[in-house]
Amino acid sequence: MKLRPINYQDIQFLYESIKEFSEYLEELQIKREVPPFEQHERFVKKYLEDYENHPFKAWYIVENEGTRIGNFTVKKNNEFGYNIKKQYQGKGLGTKSFELFFKIHPKEEVWARTNIKNERSQKILKKFGFVLSDYEFHYRIG
Repeated sequence: MKLRPINYQDIQFLYESIKEFSEYLEELQIKREVPPFEQHERFVKKYLEDYENHPFKAWYIVENEGTRIGNFTVKKNNEFGYNIKKQYQGKGLGTKSFELFFKIHPKEEVWARTNIKNERSQKILKKFGFVLSDYEFHYRIG
């Protein structure tokens, strides 16, 4: 398993991930609009071509045995986001991907936000020592 920076060939995969995550949120009765593909493509290309003017400071693809299974993002305010495709959840791959992510971005330097209804997200964040505070998870030192 590895994390690697995104590239142009990941645009479609990332869009499919957004759509799948949006469907999961709908199941939780959380509204989240999926942007049109063209808007998504511009957003990804802006990261790849105009990094200084993009809200993300890091964007990774999670690969397992050469297959893309998810992605991580880090905004310039150190908020991180993540998504593991549904078919790869519950197999320990999310845990392994978090371990790789935290080798690059120490837990003390990043934080995450989650919805009250998103118990899966809360569970993995708690597993890695993050503490809930107003639906934001911060790593508690000491």
